[in-house]
Amino acid sequence: MTSAEAPLRVLLIDSNVYFVKRMTEALQKEGFEVLHHPVASYALTMIEYSPPDIILCATELREMGAFEIVPMLRNDPKPRTLP
Repeated sequence: MTSAEAPLRVLLIDSNVYFVKRMTEALQKEGFEVLHHPVASYALTMIEYSPPDIILCATELREMGAFEIVPMLRNDPKPRTLP
């Protein structure tokens, strides 16, 4: 990534504050812009209005995790291709 390019936006969906802090530091060090939301349902709304380039999601969250979120995203044409 050159300095003229906008940084890739990564959305972290995880309620573990320690993990998010460490992951955010590591990703920012590599030049990524990091967004975070601890609640999956709110993260889905965030994705709908402003899709990130990449999503990293915990498999176990209170209301739903990655195993429930991925099929929802794959059925929606807008975020279907998000890694």
